[in-house]
Parts: sequence; C-alpha cells; structure tokens
Amino acid sequence: MRTENSAMADPWNRWPAVEYYSAEVKDLGLGRVLRNYYLIWWPLSVAVLLPLSILFTSMLVPGPRTVDSLQPAFLFAAVAVMGVSWIYLIKRVRTAVIPYDPDVLSLLDRPQRRAVRRQIFGRIQLHPEQPQVARAAAVQLRKKLAEQLIFASYLIPFIAGWQLSLEPLWFWMFTVLGAVLLAVTILDLRRFVLTGRFLERTAPGKEG
Repeated sequence: MRTENSAMADPWNRWPAVEYYSAEVKDLGLGRVLRNYYLIWWPLSVAVLLPLSILFTSMLVPGPRTVDSLQPAFLFAAVAVMGVSWIYLIKRVRTAVIPYDPDVLSLLDRPQRRAVRRQIFGRIQLHPEQPQVARAAAVQLRKKLAEQLIFASYLIPFIAGWQLSLEPLWFWMFTVLGAVLLAVTILDLRRFVLTGRFLERTAPGKEG
C-alpha cells in the first residue's frame, strides 16, 4: 500500500531542482488584488457599463422598453465587463505574483503533485523537508484560482441577460448554468482562502 512518504520519495532526485525554482515564486498580495476587484472594480464596472449598454442598445433599436428588449444590453455589458476583467487580470492579478514558468509542480510526478496539494489544503501534515516547494505550489495554484474567479465575474451579466428571455427553455437552461457557476465559484473561493491560510501558516518565522 502506497504511503504519503513513499509518494514524496524522489528516486530521480528532482527535489533540489524544484526547490531551486520554487525560491523565485512569491505572492505579492493576490488576496488584496482579488478583494479590490470584487469590492470596487467589478461593481463600478457593472454600475457604469450596464446603463451605457442600455442607452446604446436603445439607440440602435428604438421603441418601447420591455424586459425582453433589455437582453441585448445585458449581453453587451457582459462583453464590456469581460474587457475590464481582462485588463485587470493582466495589470493587477498577474503582477501580484512572481512566477516561475512552467508550474513547479509540473516538474514532479503525479503522486508527488497530489501529495503537495493535499498538504496545501490541510488534508495531510506538511512535509518538513519541502515547505518551500509547497509554498510555491500554493502561490501558483492561488494565482490560477484568482484568474478563474475573475473570469466568473463577467459571466454574471451574460447569464442574467439570457434569463431575461421570455422563452422558458432559455430561462431554465441559464438558471441551471448560473447555479453550476455559483457552485464552482464557491469551491474556487474556498480553495483560494485555504491556499492563503496555508501561506500565512507556513510563512518564514512562523511555527506550525
């Protein structure tokens, strides 16, 4: 039966190289960057771009405003918010991490990668000999989760736009899609928080 220690075994002597590259990986404040996006930039973007989209589409398609006629405005706003999220992703999220390319975990085999992830999420005890590798992996995983959480934000007006459709099929289809998106987002957010706690707990100078 394979144990966690055997999973962390290194017959090919990869750990020295992985530890060397892991030393370059740093989190420069991803939590603050993601928090600022959802508390400031995303609400501000929706508050500005949605009314502008409604105004723009009403100029293109004049006539009485109905619930169904708001659908193009929501879809247009979703595209505009997507542009804002991409700019924020490039300018803020990706600069909040000192990365190493490729992912340091890609240098390990599958059992080793699984063992490191289990350490990060608190499922097993931190391996005392490779904390630097686990911290680097947590930073890179945290960056990927932040990107996914940013991507999820512009899908909200997109899904809301399709739910304005008077066709029951489209309404229920995107209601289910929205529920799935919400579940995935909550899971990603939980993992993002867990990686942050792991980095705090294993910061140099801290015990346990």
